[in-house]
Formats: sequence, structure tokens, C-alpha cells
Amino acid sequence: MIPSLKDYIKKSDYIKNILTLMTGTTISQIIPIVMSPIFSRIYRPEDFGVLALFMSFVGILSVIAAGRYDLAIMLPKDDKEAINIIVFSLIIVLSFSIAVFIGIIVFNNSIVIFLKNEDIKSWLFFVPLCVFITGIFQVFNFWYSRKKQFKLISVARVTHAAGTVATRLGLGLAGFKPGGLIVSTVLGQSIASVMLVRKFFKEQKYEKIFIFKKDLLYQAKNHSDFPKYSVPIALLDVFSQQVPILMITRLFTISVVGLYSFAYRILNLPMTFIGTSVSQVFYQKFSDTIKDGENGINVIMKTWVGLAIVGFVPLLVIFLFGEKIFAFVFGTNWHEAGKIASILSPMVLLMFISSPTSTAYAVLRIQHIGLIFGAIVFVYRPLTFYIGSIFDNIYIGLKILVILETIQTFCYNLVVFTKIKNEYKRIYIELKNK
Repeated sequence: MIPSLKDYIKKSDYIKNILTLMTGTTISQIIPIVMSPIFSRIYRPEDFGVLALFMSFVGILSVIAAGRYDLAIMLPKDDKEAINIIVFSLIIVLSFSIAVFIGIIVFNNSIVIFLKNEDIKSWLFFVPLCVFITGIFQVFNFWYSRKKQFKLISVARVTHAAGTVATRLGLGLAGFKPGGLIVSTVLGQSIASVMLVRKFFKEQKYEKIFIFKKDLLYQAKNHSDFPKYSVPIALLDVFSQQVPILMITRLFTISVVGLYSFAYRILNLPMTFIGTSVSQVFYQKFSDTIKDGENGINVIMKTWVGLAIVGFVPLLVIFLFGEKIFAFVFGTNWHEAGKIASILSPMVLLMFISSPTSTAYAVLRIQHIGLIFGAIVFVYRPLTFYIGSIFDNIYIGLKILVILETIQTFCYNLVVFTKIKNEYKRIYIELKNK
């Protein structure tokens, strides 16, 4: 008798965990999606441009706030070792956030001059706070992924979205622009972070967990490849993701920044809530598979095929009718954002399908190869926008970007396949010789 889909899901922890995360994350992303037509009429493209600049700084800095030791929380077999990594990660997050705050004080004017935008000046001082809060969330997010408490993570994401949207609406209606977009982002992330931190300390309340300096230093040394390789990789990756915002600000106008960021955000909202959930569960599943000495290609292929099936149709619709859809849903001021979304849609689809691959690099300990890809991306992404500025046409730059991203994504994924294939070929030969 062929088992039903419902029976298959019940038997598969991997699928159940993905669905659990997707449920909460779907709700958390549906909230801002539903509210986007309202926000697009309350706030101007220029307001979203300032938010995009703010989030560019936060995105670049928060990804390395914990020295990437947060990724290592998943790896130890013993929870006490993982908790030592948590403590060490939090120390780094706090130290890094203080350093960022000092840097903002010293270089505030220089940053404003470089970006040619005075509107961001006062909001730069909120960057260290947002980096600190986001860093804390990332640390405990990985802890609860390790504990397979994906329901809690989903609830935290829904709370984050609800808090952000409610604050954003109230401040926007009160005329607090563009501050309403930025303050709501900080408050929403704060609520989610506090929820996870309170849960952690409540669980550990009756457990005697002793943290010794030697244990912290041992974990720092044992997982030193994460700051050594993952930090440069992550920094290059996130900077290359955010560099379009920085380049558009310098080469075009803050209004174009708002249109681009709005289009990219809307494209990524439905893609991110699925891709992020899948990537998080994939990381846990793939790391366990590799630790058990099993072949991880099946896990990767199953994940990629599922993501391709989910993402193809909606992005095809955006590719064909993006300009009309954006003008109708968000208002006539946003039809240019629809044109941008149409051009970017093939690239977003490929990025969505291969979104779990970066965590596979960490599990396979081939971050040094990822660093090479990061360096290549770091070069060509800003170059594409520079070429667009030469022709005074951002759409030319975007089309070149999509072509280069397609080539890079194919090569990036090919490396993972080759690594796994060669590793198991080596194991097979060793067993055969014995």
C-alpha cells in the first residue's frame, strides 16, 4: 500500500520541521506583504531609500557580529559545549556592537559625505543597537535550531513581524517619516530577541551550568575556522548583497534606491520565508547526515527540487507582468519598481533554489573556497552598477548583474557536488583496499 502524503509527513522529521518553520515564517511574512500596499501609500520611495541604507549597514555588520561562532552552536554533540559557544558568541556580539558605536561617532560625517545623503546622518546611531539585538537573536536562533524547537522560532518570527508592522503603521500615520520605518524595525527585532533570551534562561534556571574561561577558550580555538574563513566569506557575501544600495545611492538618487530596495524586498518576501525556513532545517539535517558518514547529495537534491517547484510560478508571473502588478497593488508611484522586479526575478529564483548551499559549505568545512566566490562577487556586483551609470541607465546594470549571478550560482553549487562526490569516492577506495 502506497503511503499518503500525510503519513509521509508524519514519519519525516525533516519535512515536519520545515513545515513548522514555514508556518510561522509564512505568517510573519504575510503580515508585511498584506500591509505593503498601505505602507507604499503612507511612505515615499525616498523614505524606503533611507530605510534601505540603514538596513545595509545593519545587514553588513550583524552577519559578523558574533564572529560567525553562532554557526558552530549546531556542531558539538554535548549541549554544555554548545552553551560555552553561546556565551563566547554573546561576548563577541557585545564587544563588536560597542566598537561599531565608537566607529559611528568617529566617522559619522565621513559616511554621510561618502553616501551623499544627509537624511541617514542621525539614524546611523541606531545601527549599533540594531546590530546588537540582531546578533543576540541569531545566537539563540541557532541554539533552538539545535534543540529542534522550530515552533518557538516560528512564534518569535511572527511576534517580530507583528510588532514591526503595528509600530510602522502607527508612526507612519503620525507623520514620523522615515523614522517610522527604522524605529519599527528595531523594536520588532527587540521583541523577538527578548522572547528567545527569556526562554533560554527560564530553561536553564534549575540546571547547574558552569562556564570556565578555559572552556570558552577551548571552544574558540576548536571552531576558529568560522571566524577565520566564514567571517570574510559572510562579509564579502553580505557586502556584495548590500553594495547595490550603496552604489545606487552614490551613482543615482535616493528615490531610485527606494524603488530598487522596495522591488527587491517584495520579491524576496515570499521567497525568503520559505528559503530561510528550509535553509535552517537543511543545515541541521545536512550536518547530522555528514556527521553520520552518509551521503548528503540526496538531501541537497530533495531540497533544491522542492524549492524549484515552489518558486517557479510566482516568479514567472513577476517576470511577465511585474510592472502592471506593482502599479496596481502598490500605486502608480511604484510601477518602476515593478520593472526592476521583472528584471531581477530570474536571479531571485536561482538564489532561492540554491539558498541552503552556503550552510553546506560550513558543514563540509570548505569555507575557504566560498571565500574565493565571495571575492569574485564582491568585484562584479558594484561593477555592474557602475556600467549602468556610464549609460545613465540602471536597467542595463541590472541585466548584466542577472547574467553574472546565473553563472556564479551554477559554479557555486557545482563545488558542493564535487566535494561530496570526491569525499565518498575516497572513502570507497579506502574500504576497498582494506
